[in-house]
Order: sequence, then C-alpha cells, then structure tokens
Amino acid sequence: MKLKRLLFQRLTSRRAVNAEQERLSDACEEPLRENVFRQPVALWLLVFAAGILCDALLELAATFWLCLASGQGLAAIAGWRDSSSMVLLGCGFLAAGGFSHAASQRLVARSDIAAISMAEPRPLILEGQAISRQTRWKGPYGKRWSILVRPTRIRAGDRWRTGSGLIVVQGHGEWGGCEGNFYRCGGSLVQPSPARNPGERDRQSELKRERIYAELKMPPGIHPRLLANRRPIPLPQRIRRFACRATDQWLSTRHAALIHAMTWGERGDLGYQRRQRFVRTGTAHYLAISGLHLGILCGLLLALNRLGSVRRNAIWLGVALFAPTYAIVCGGRTPIVRATWLVLATLAARFAGRRTLRWSLLAIPAWAVLLSEPDEIFQLGSQLSFLAVAILVFDDRVRRRPSPIQRLLWNARPRWYQRCGYFAGQVGNAYRVNTRVCWHMAPLVALRFEFVAVWALLLSPLLGPPVAVALATSILLVVVSGVPLVARCVSQICAASLWLIEKAISIGGSRPWVLDSPNVAVAAVLGFYAVWFLRHAGGGWPSLNRSWWRGLAAGLLLLCLLSSSSIPFSHVSRPSASSRELSLTFVAVGHGLAVVIQWPDGTTWLYDAGGWGDGQYAARRVNGVLRELGATKLSAVVVSHFDSDHYNAIKWLAVDVEIERLISSDPRVVDSLSMVARKSVLLNANGGLGGGQELTPWCRLWGEHLPGAGDNAKSLVMFGVYEDRRFCLTGDLEGEGLDRLLTQPARPLDILLVPHHGSPHSSPGRVADWSRSQWAVISGGWRDRQASVTTAFQSRGARVLHTDDGAVRFVVERGGKLKATQWCGGRWHDLKGDFPLKTTTVDNYDR
Repeated sequence: MKLKRLLFQRLTSRRAVNAEQERLSDACEEPLRENVFRQPVALWLLVFAAGILCDALLELAATFWLCLASGQGLAAIAGWRDSSSMVLLGCGFLAAGGFSHAASQRLVARSDIAAISMAEPRPLILEGQAISRQTRWKGPYGKRWSILVRPTRIRAGDRWRTGSGLIVVQGHGEWGGCEGNFYRCGGSLVQPSPARNPGERDRQSELKRERIYAELKMPPGIHPRLLANRRPIPLPQRIRRFACRATDQWLSTRHAALIHAMTWGERGDLGYQRRQRFVRTGTAHYLAISGLHLGILCGLLLALNRLGSVRRNAIWLGVALFAPTYAIVCGGRTPIVRATWLVLATLAARFAGRRTLRWSLLAIPAWAVLLSEPDEIFQLGSQLSFLAVAILVFDDRVRRRPSPIQRLLWNARPRWYQRCGYFAGQVGNAYRVNTRVCWHMAPLVALRFEFVAVWALLLSPLLGPPVAVALATSILLVVVSGVPLVARCVSQICAASLWLIEKAISIGGSRPWVLDSPNVAVAAVLGFYAVWFLRHAGGGWPSLNRSWWRGLAAGLLLLCLLSSSSIPFSHVSRPSASSRELSLTFVAVGHGLAVVIQWPDGTTWLYDAGGWGDGQYAARRVNGVLRELGATKLSAVVVSHFDSDHYNAIKWLAVDVEIERLISSDPRVVDSLSMVARKSVLLNANGGLGGGQELTPWCRLWGEHLPGAGDNAKSLVMFGVYEDRRFCLTGDLEGEGLDRLLTQPARPLDILLVPHHGSPHSSPGRVADWSRSQWAVISGGWRDRQASVTTAFQSRGARVLHTDDGAVRFVVERGGKLKATQWCGGRWHDLKGDFPLKTTTVDNYDR
C-alpha cells in the first residue's frame, strides 16, 4: 500500500507529468514530419513559381517559354523510364511558369486598348460598357469620379475600330453613372503613371496586374453620354446589393458602411480616415475579405455540430456549399478564393478519410491562384494570406494533444475549474497564435509599409469575438430582414459589436504605437523567410534543436528591424569625414518643385516643396524620398517665392517630418507657414539681400528687392559649391529678376535648375550661355516639355533631364567626382554616356 501511494505521488508530480507529456508529444509529432521534396504537388508548385520569378526578372518572350516547355515535356515523356526524366519534367514546369507570367503580362490582342496607348496623352473616343461601380473622391480641384469600362469600339483618328480590353475612365464633378450601362466617352488616352520616386505607389504595375493598360481622362465639365440602358445585373451582384440594402434598413449609416466593408467588401462608403485607423493599428485585414472571414463563418457553422442538432456530414456539406457561394458573392478576390480552395481540399480529405498533408494543403489553393493569376505571387495581400495560413498549419502546438496522464488529472478537477481553464486556454491560445503570426509577418510588413504596428499584438485578438459576432449577425440580418421583431433584435447585437470595434480602433488610432522602419534590407527579409522555409521544408532537422532555430530567426528578425537607418529607437550615425558627400535629389512632383539637399555634415535641407493641387501629392513624394535617404528631420526649408506650387506641400510634410527652420524672403510665406517650423527666418525684410546670405559653408542665397515686380521675379536663388562642383537652383525666376541674375559674374555650373519649370519665357538661350552648365534639370509634368527649351540647352553642350521621366539625383563625392542617377523601374539608373532622352514634347505630340 505504501509502495502504491509512493508510485501515485511520483506519477502525479509536476516533473513527471511534464516529462511524460513531452515524451508523448514527441512521439506524436514524429509521424507528422513532412518533407516538401517528397510531395509532388508542393514540389512542382515551387518550380512553377520559380519560373514566374525568372520571367519577372528576365522578361523573355512568351514564345521562348512555350518552346522550352514543349520541348522539355516531350523529352520527359520520351525518356520516362530514364532517371533524368524528372529533371526534364522540372524544367518543363519552370518554363510553364515563365510562359504563364509572360502571357498574362505581355501578350495582348491587336484590338486591345494597350495597342494604342502611349506615355503621352492622345485624343480618343470610345464606346463601351461600365463593368464596375462608380468610385468618387475629392481631388485637388473638386470632386472626381472613375469607372471601369470594357470598350466595344474605339475611334483614334478618322474611323472607328473594334476595341477590347479594360480601361479606367476618369472625370470631374458629379455624374450618376451606373454599372452595366453603355456609354460614349471622349478625352485624353494615356498610360497609367509609373512610380517616379522612391517609395511611391506604382499605379502602372498595380493596374497592369488587373489587365488594365490605359486611362481615359475626360475634360472638366464633360461627362459620358448614355447609349443604352444596362443589361441584367449578374446574380452575385444582385445578392450583394440586396444584402447591403437590408443592413442599411436596420443599421445606422456609420455602422452600415463598416459592416458593408467587413462582410461584403464594399469599402466605397468607408472614409479615408476610418480606413487609415485600421491600417495604423495593424487591423486592416478585418476590412479585406479574406480567409479570416471565411474561417470565422465556417467555424460558426461547424460549431453547430457540437450542439447535437445537426449531423456532422450535413454540416460538412453545408460548409462545402457555403464557402464557394460566399466567395462568388464577395467578388471572387484572390484571398477569399485561396481560402475557399483550402476549405474544399480539407473537406474532401475528410470525406475520403485521407490524411491531409500540410504542404499539399498549401499547394492546392496556390495552384488554383497561380494558374489563373500568375502575378499574384508578387501581391502583398496574397503573400500575407498564404504566410498566415502556413504559420497556422505548421504551428505544432495547435495539433498537439494532451497526454493521457494530463487528461486524467484534468477530468478530476471541478466543473467550474474546467470551464474557467478552458476559457483561459482559448484566450491564451488566441494571443499566442496572434503573436506568432505578427512575429512572422513583421519583416514583410516593414518592407512594404515601412512601419510595424505594435497595437496589432493587442487589438487583433481582442477584436476577434466582436468581429465574429458582427459577421454572423450581419448575414443573419439579411435572412430575417423581413421579420421586424427578430431583425430589430439581431441589429441591436450587430450594432453593439460594431460599436466595440469602432471604440477599440479609435483608442488605438488616437495613440498609435508604431515603429517606423524605412529602408529595410531586402536580403535580411529573404534570409528570415529562407530560414523559416528550411526549418519546415524537411519536417525539421533533428541535428539542430529548436532553440538554435529560434535564436537564428530572432537574430534575422532583429536585423530586419534594425537595418533601417532612421528607426526612432536606433542610433542614426552621421557620415564620417572620410565618406562625406553632397547629395541633390530633384523630386518628381509633376508641375511643381522640390529639391532635397543633404550636406556633407549630415544635415538635410529642402528647397521648395509643392505642386498643383492641395499639396498632398507632392508631400507624399517628398516624404518617400526622405525615408529612402534616412532623414528623420529637416534642418531648413527654403521657400523661393509665394507660389502655391512651391510651398503648399510643406504643411502636409510637417505632419511626419520635424522642421527646424523656415527660410524665405517673402513675409507672406513666413506668416502662412510659421507654425510648421520651430524657427522662421525672414531674410532682410527691409529689402536688398546685399549680394547674398551665407547660411552654411557650402551655399548662399541670392535675391533682389524689386518693388512692384511679380512673385516669380523675386524668387530666391540658391548657389552651392562642394569640392569645386557648383550648382544653382533658380525657382521660378523670370523678368527683371532674371535679367539682374544674368548680369552677375558666374563660373561654369555643373548642375542648373532651369527657371520656371522650363518655360520658354525665362530666356533659355541666355540662361544656357550664362551658366554653361553640364547638367540642366527641368522640374515639371508632361505639359512642361518644350522642344525649344531642350534644344537651347543641348546646343550649348548641356545634358537635359526632366523629372517627368523620374526623380533625378546628383552625388558629389570627396575628390570632386560627380555621379548622376535617375529613378526608373523601381531603382536608380546611372546616367553615363548618351542617355536616351525623350524627344516627344507638347509641341509635336499631336503629330
């Protein structure tokens, strides 16, 4: 008896329980080790994705990939019994991936709108059907709208021709266009603008992935002409509209806009400020219809099985029917399609009684997505979606079951203790899984959005229950909308859950805990995910324990976050004396001007910052360049004169960047912008700059007091010199002020900002003779291209660059070496030799 008591105490001790649990869990985990290289579905998917990456980098012809795939496939079939057949088959899958990407990106029909689109505007008239809802927003010059049209015929000259493809039509003012109607539109056809600055949104690539190659911009005051009434609306759109009307009937306008975005993906009524709160708090995934929403709804359906009222097979069949239906009604976006295939594959394995292999479970929806849209591999939403599912699938703790001894001890506990423990375990598991997902997503989010939202660790699990209630009650509200009493009760529950969501987001958005992380090293991010893949590709390496892998992953994650040069909690090193250099970046802001100057002592200045409109466009472009340079504050902002396209971005820029000094010679500038800087400097307010004001050892400001002259004539000019390299920034100088500047003695310049955005009224020939510059930069949009100005400088031996082609950067290194680069295609290109210059200008584009 004593021996039995001693044995029982030994078995029930904490150490014995933990040891037995660890032994049993390791024994259960051993059969689950899976090697990706032994699963053909996942292995060939990796090879197919490698072909897509090769075509994205090399941009080879589609016929090349087709011939290669055909040849490798025939060779593999002919030598099937040979050991090299698998290698040939792998090369065939590689070529098939390259061909699918090339065909989706570069193969268009001759009648497609892409065949006649150009970089410069071209007059065009088209007739077609509107296939999307109208989008409205407030632009710099009033209200704007846009709609997606599928052309039926196009007139680009004297005759009509058959048209195909997709085109975005944009216009001004108020217009009540409806989806499905046929319209006639006229305006300027132009290709979507690519990214012209570091950190700028590449609208051309985004639309190109959706097979949209052109935009039609209609003049103000002109709207599309209705040709025929709309065709019958497809059934999924009618269901979505009926659902939105049902929720509008029982919910307030504010709550209805949020539930439309969360349940059906209709985010048109959700304001920009509300969307930004979700983004800054790291909870934007609740607004995008994805696997999270489908998982919540399917989980609620599967929970009915525990009530005992519905049989398990019937529940599985209902989930198999509900998942594709919900995906189709929500528009069939890639994240929800991926989740639908994952649910169907899992249920098919359950019905067949087969074990679900984790790598194959991920590969099946990936095949479904990449075969239809190969370019989705480069989309951040798809990457985050697959990454989150992979983390959950390979989370061994979710699959781990308690040991028999632990289960026996748990059943001996009181009922209330079991319920409390189960609830605490579910909450702790939600926090642990959320932390694990956020941990693995942090490098990718920091690389794409240049910040990491710490609030996501707290808000995401807290918002899970109210989001689940809101989704379930919103769908139930659509079903019972015809029964007022039940619908009123359901709407109250839905409104309460939406109020909790809004309250949590507003609290987190008002105090965002965000770690800014610009310039994250791409190599560090790739290394982090390569380590994660190797950790799970072979089912784990027995020779390396988990602590080693976790330490390596933690070190790479820390390297990803600290690879930025301007994270607030990291030390920002100044250039040393041996590596000091001068950098001038002419930002592409359209018709406007912004020049970022980094002096050899590490300080950053800004000469003008503005553009047409309200300045937000220019502020975003300048902010992207500052992040790319690693500048967290501006030591000085110099405003040349009182024109809105030279200063209206400063007030928006001051929201994200600290400004120490504001320098100008116009008191109106100082009065209107004094609140954005710590100190305002008015140069010689009584007139007469006295030959120039020297503010740093490398530059001086020059101007003249001209009573009665225009603002352009009184522009403040900046001269700079470093290592015997000279530059001159002239603002919008013209008239009497330009005449006085040309009378000043000047040595040959290396870099010259052409006055007044390259206007022919600023005497380009005289300026070229006076400056004798090596490089001439024109800051402006496509309307500022003037052939006479370009010829005047080129005939004097100057290289002319235009910011409409991309941002321009000059770097003067120690020793006087001058390096010129221009931003194009997502990277800086060195300007060496005869750089191909665009010759198409406003003067001759019609011809």
